[in-house]
Amino acid sequence: MTTVLQIISAAHSESINYYIYCALLTDMVALCYALLAIQRKEGIVFNWMIIYFAYRFLNVIFVRGFPGGFAASYLLLVNTIIGLGFYFLLYHNERKDVFRFCVIALVGLGVFEACIGISQATTGEPYFENLVGEELHTFNRNYFAYIFPGGAKSTVLGSGTFRHFNALGSFLVVVFPIAYALWYESRKRLALFALVAIFLGIVFTFSRGALIGTFLMYTILYFSFTKDRWMKMGLIVAGGLIILASIAPLLISYANETGNATIRFNTWMEMWKHAKTDYRMLVFGWGENYFRDRVLNWGHGVWIMNNTHNTFFQTLLENGVVGFLIFGIAIGQFIFKAIRFKNIWAYAGIAMIVGFAFSQFFEHTFYGFVGTIFFAVLGFLQIAMQASFTYADDSKELKENKNLTEQSESLKDMVEK
Repeated sequence: MTTVLQIISAAHSESINYYIYCALLTDMVALCYALLAIQRKEGIVFNWMIIYFAYRFLNVIFVRGFPGGFAASYLLLVNTIIGLGFYFLLYHNERKDVFRFCVIALVGLGVFEACIGISQATTGEPYFENLVGEELHTFNRNYFAYIFPGGAKSTVLGSGTFRHFNALGSFLVVVFPIAYALWYESRKRLALFALVAIFLGIVFTFSRGALIGTFLMYTILYFSFTKDRWMKMGLIVAGGLIILASIAPLLISYANETGNATIRFNTWMEMWKHAKTDYRMLVFGWGENYFRDRVLNWGHGVWIMNNTHNTFFQTLLENGVVGFLIFGIAIGQFIFKAIRFKNIWAYAGIAMIVGFAFSQFFEHTFYGFVGTIFFAVLGFLQIAMQASFTYADDSKELKENKNLTEQSESLKDMVEK
């Protein structure tokens, strides 16, 4: 039930009430599961990721104070609670059918959101006023106009049902490696269609961090399981350098016209100037969204953003050095475990972390619905890579091979008799 709610909640990505109901139900189920497991004397794993969630929760309560009412600030607690609930339940679930449902539902949702984003970028429709806001985002980010002169540089940025195009880009970055692993396991055309649709969805968000993160993920997934990887890697690197050299003027022109590095640097400097005024808060954290609510505005004499636009810097300042280290250990624990298993789902998890991390160097969607999905995926991937779940178990080829093996064994028994 909670897995269904996890997937469905994307259609209500900005609905605070739905978020709250989903969080409460999820954690009630998680609590019941924990109590039953204790009663049956079954093991419950408390790893570094769960410790990180607990720290974030306590950080919100004791630093920012318990937010009251159904206001947007209530999401400070809700995002933490719902992330912990989903991660805990999926991490302890060893049922293969649940794993399959999560994969299919997540990839299907990714295709759905990607198609909406592509349609928005190409036609300006559909438009969800209650979700997206007053209007779809339109900026001079159309990189196709730089490749094919004569096109309009201004374009609508695909955002799906999310409020911002970077949120859709980050979400699709999380889904892309799962779609790749599904295609790699099944080799079905429908899975390939889903993978291509999700990639195009990322392209039409015009989110540069998400696009580069996607190329990094594909590189990890492809070279982890291909033959003659070093030779292929050398050829691709050489070819890539040649292409980059040939299009360098276009890249420089695009960066100069669409970049906002100065604004982001000013934003980070303003945050750091405030953060270092109290080193105790720097160690234990200023509290989630503190800088957005109390520090970042337009009255500082310099042009700064109203959000951090860097998840890692935000985590360091708002969760403190302590919270940042716990989060780093938790992610490192997953990566080292995944390297040991060396199957497609393990490397899908590594690729997702790398691609998502790159996109979050320039974004902050980690502290929202996308972050919740990120932790949920980490939860069911840990079980998948340990149990070596595979979609190939039920493939036509394996069934035919199994029948041939059974027939051979029966014939062998008859000869021996």
